[in-house]
Amino acid sequence: MMIDRRQGPIEEYLQEDHRLLDELRSAGRWWEFRGRLLRHIGLEEKLLFPEARRRRGGQPLPEVARLHEDHGLLATLLVPPPSPQILEAIERLLRPHNALEEGETGVYAQCDALAGDQAAGIADRLRAAPTTPQRENQDGPLVRAQVQRALETLMARNR
Repeated sequence: MMIDRRQGPIEEYLQEDHRLLDELRSAGRWWEFRGRLLRHIGLEEKLLFPEARRRRGGQPLPEVARLHEDHGLLATLLVPPPSPQILEAIERLLRPHNALEEGETGVYAQCDALAGDQAAGIADRLRAAPTTPQRENQDGPLVRAQVQRALETLMARNR
């Protein structure tokens, strides 16, 4: 008999945010997707990961190094106007990225466990965070070079 695991409030909120991001991306609502993804990255980088590190006596969760790298790659891919290649790269990056965060042993469940009875308060802070202001997409030789490096990093991972 399989017992359903109850998600904690941090995991529940951030996984719901993943579902919303998937819906926006699937619907081709790029500007909304882009803004929501930047906000989501900010929530993790500015609130969730530092809180987990604090609760671990200054030691980050082991998965955070990979998630930091992914966030940098995603941010780079969000700078230029979307192209089929960029959209495909974002999709390819998000699948394993989200798998590290979600589920019974994912980062979100670990953060809920670390926070204990304070997890609901952290989830409330995540929900209350403002949207991230967006700048117009940029394109030019420097942007194209950064995007090319990000794409090469992703290709090297998949070898």
